[in-house]
Amino acid sequence: MPRHKNVSVALLAMSLLSGGAIAADAPDALAVFDDTFLAATLTDACNLSFDWSKTQKGIAEISLRAFDEMLAKVHEADPGGEAAEDKANTALDLRTKTLLRQGKDMIAEKGCRDAELQKRIKDFADRAW
Repeated sequence: MPRHKNVSVALLAMSLLSGGAIAADAPDALAVFDDTFLAATLTDACNLSFDWSKTQKGIAEISLRAFDEMLAKVHEADPGGEAAEDKANTALDLRTKTLLRQGKDMIAEKGCRDAELQKRIKDFADRAW
């Protein structure tokens, strides 16, 4: 059984919505996950010609680092607690749904042509995958 039973769900979502590579010494994997997932949501809705195939490795790395950080937080909050992986899965899934909703709300409010959203989309597309 994989470390993150919903890795396939997270990777599928990130595949559809993309993700980004991060430095190996990134201090906060959840913040990187949040930023990447939000930018991917915007890109998915506003840049229909984006080539998602180049992002697969970065997607997997970001998802797994975010899960590992979430799992560490669960262990910290409840050392020796049972079902830590399930709790981390649930927390990461809820976080993903919240980010997706935020992205959709931003697009509904500002539209794809908004300068701020266009900058986020460009920065996302320009990442070194």
